Amino acid sequence: MPLFQFKCPQCQKPTLLGGDGCCVNTLGNTGTTCGYELPLYFVDANHKLRSKITKHTNPPPPSANTDWSWVDTSGNYYAHRMHVIESGCVQLNLKENHLFLWSTPSGATPIANLYYGSAGTVAGASGVYMPLNSQLQNLHHFYSNHEPYFIHIADGEQLTIEQPDNSRPNEYRVCDNGRLIYSYNSVTHWGQRYS
Repeated sequence: MPLFQFKCPQCQKPTLLGGDGCCVNTLGNTGTTCGYELPLYFVDANHKLRSKITKHTNPPPPSANTDWSWVDTSGNYYAHRMHVIESGCVQLNLKENHLFLWSTPSGATPIANLYYGSAGTVAGASGVYMPLNSQLQNLHHFYSNHEPYFIHIADGEQLTIEQPDNSRPNEYRVCDNGRLIYSYNSVTHWGQRYS
């Protein structure tokens, strides 16, 4: 399961979270634990994440002219959210220049619909795509098919994804079992593998 080392939106300190954990930072002198958890369901989400969930659980409006992906039921959306958080592999999108988690819960079988705004056509989508360039509380997914400009970076049970911080602005890091294996600068679009 990939873990996220991001700034906690509740206590504002660095935290390490997975889909089933909570922030264990201590608040002030009280000894209370922060307890922030990744928002997994609509009721736990902030306004921005709710709008993304609503978008990707409804077909596009007739006026849509951009690409739009959706799944027919919100229950499937939440199941896919958990699947990509727990089992996603880290990939780099060379076209959009960001890291993302990718999973295919049903293999090549379509799990969602994908509307191509430029062509006005609908196709099946088999992949769950979660960009990693959002704040922790805004991490969301949508649906896609694997593209030639997606580059596999890493997968495995001991992955940690680190968000940029003050010491390394714009640099995302991927670690495997505590060892740095890949870094990516979102401004210069430069990535480096470490052996």
